[in-house]
Amino acid sequence: MHQYLTLVLQIAFIGILYPSVMISYFGQSAWLIKNPSGYATSFFASIPWGDAFFYFYFVVAVLAACVASQTMISAAYSIVRQSMALRCFPRMKVIHTSTKVSSFCCRIEVLSQNEKSHAQTSR
Repeated sequence: MHQYLTLVLQIAFIGILYPSVMISYFGQSAWLIKNPSGYATSFFASIPWGDAFFYFYFVVAVLAACVASQTMISAAYSIVRQSMALRCFPRMKVIHTSTKVSSFCCRIEVLSQNEKSHAQTSR
């Protein structure tokens, strides 16, 4: 996400994302106060206008889960890469599938003891 300006991301978070999430949480909280027995299905049960918008909200929730999972994968890759740079993590062989973008898609393999020694002597 480093291709976007930090200021744009901060404005979008403060102006759009945070108020939207807070309104959603307030709506779910109000629905739960009114219907305390429906806590297991509070997200979909608190959708206004009944079934008309159910599938829209369902698609948005699935897309949000996909974005969140990709974010977790990217964060784990970044943490492993930084840990390897600091020598706090076992050395690994990283094979990138894209020659232009380093974090696009990769396969990580743990190096064996022989491969570690060979990698250190070939420097």
